[in-house]
Amino acid sequence: MNSCLRTSLKALAQRLSFVLMLPIFVVYKIQRMLTGKAEGIASYSDLLALFPGQIGAYLRSAFYCMALKNCSKDCYIGFGTVFSTAEVEIQSAVYIGKYCCIGSVSIATNTRIASRVSLLSGLRQHQRDAEGQFMSESTKEMITIGSSCWIGEAAVVAANVGSGSNIAAGAVVLREIGESVSVFGNPARAVSAAEH
Repeated sequence: MNSCLRTSLKALAQRLSFVLMLPIFVVYKIQRMLTGKAEGIASYSDLLALFPGQIGAYLRSAFYCMALKNCSKDCYIGFGTVFSTAEVEIQSAVYIGKYCCIGSVSIATNTRIASRVSLLSGLRQHQRDAEGQFMSESTKEMITIGSSCWIGEAAVVAANVGSGSNIAAGAVVLREIGESVSVFGNPARAVSAAEH
């Protein structure tokens, strides 16, 4: 199949996905207006996470382009991935693998996220009052993932990550990571030259 035909078919699939997702998006917006809760996206995210294959990726991309704060139509969002909030920004050429959990995050261009990664809404989401009871409102913080980052399988990220950085599989990021740094471990620490 030549590249011109492939490009045309991809554009057609994207347009068709937007048409198919429009009724679901309208129901989502009405529900959000009636309840006043931005977190209502989680239910729709659970449903959309179940559509398999490339068709599912097109459908998820179309819905999230309409529902999230900002989402590029050329991103890839894998099977089983769910969003806990609509306060998410996904720029161009971002790949998000299967079974990821996404909180309040801004993901810059050309970043790759492996499967089963958790991108949290900061470290202080579930605070307690003076009596030790959980407060009714969680505190969400927008974290940023820079451009051209790699986040490995099953990593947990709760702080900003600078552009060009690599987060090893299973790493737990609790503090801000600078640009072009590779980290591993729990808590994540920079890889020294001797460990390369």
